[in-house]
Amino acid sequence: MSRRKICYLITETTKARGVYNAPTVTETKRFCQELSVTRTEYYDADNVGLKPEVVLKLSRASEYNNELTLRYQEKVYDIIRNYPTRDGGIELVCQRSDINA
Repeated sequence: MSRRKICYLITETTKARGVYNAPTVTETKRFCQELSVTRTEYYDADNVGLKPEVVLKLSRASEYNNELTLRYQEKVYDIIRNYPTRDGGIELVCQRSDINA
């Protein structure tokens, strides 16, 4: 894998505390490789209202536990699609989250 970068997979859980639910946010550090969004991926997603901006590849699919968001280069992204690769990794297709606004 060329030039490893770091992303943080974000998990949010809620735990009942008294009369309200307190969210707990956990960020898990992962090494990744940044890939380009292909034209086909971009236009297929655009047809259903999604805007993929970055594809991040983790070297092992087991490092991904169906998280819905991640932080990469100080921006928060929603994971809009994931798929395993032939070499045992997983690619995460991401769009900028509304949190960044």
